Amino acid sequence: FGRIMGSKVQAASANVRALCRETDIRRKMEDQLYEEIEERRLAEKKLEFLAEHDVLTSLPNRRLYDALASAALKVARRNKASNAVLFLDIDGFKGINDTLGHRTGDELLIQISARLGDCVREADVVARVGGDEFAFLLGGDCGHEDAKLVAEKIVKAIARPFLLEEGPADVSASVGVALYPEDGVQLDDLLRHADDAMYAAKKGGKNSYRLYSELAEKPA
Repeated sequence: FGRIMGSKVQAASANVRALCRETDIRRKMEDQLYEEIEERRLAEKKLEFLAEHDVLTSLPNRRLYDALASAALKVARRNKASNAVLFLDIDGFKGINDTLGHRTGDELLIQISARLGDCVREADVVARVGGDEFAFLLGGDCGHEDAKLVAEKIVKAIARPFLLEEGPADVSASVGVALYPEDGVQLDDLLRHADDAMYAAKKGGKNSYRLYSELAEKPA
């Protein structure tokens, strides 16, 4: 009888150990599956972010800018409010890239992006839409004077020396401003007019801003 009971106890113990091993294996498999699902979720989230943001600066790219700016203009149209579109080009950036290299140029763009973000409200949109080109949408009820104040703030911010790994760097900004609705009601028109005003600022000596409405000769 004792031997029979001992055998039963041993068998029961073996079953318990086997069950524990199986439970442990299942738990590890569940943990691994959870990690894989989480990694996939994070990867998908990163891909979604990269699809709408500039890889270098993390600012919205042209695709996201178009979506956000278009939505803001619809709100302005409904509320009969003014908005402003700004287009900015960095004066002297090519020289930094050519003399100090693309790595330093990238470092400069990151610092420029941070300064530009400090020049606008959280509700405004600032995006990198080209190599050294940035576009803004100033929402709310942004009129001439508001847009001019922001443009002047941007110009002054970029004119301050940048401290880079290779040493200090000096660049400036040329900014063009187009107002909704007087300079256009479609985003593409406003961007084109802001770009025209930006080139006028460059021709006028750079390190400045111009309003499209103030151009003596407007491009056709």
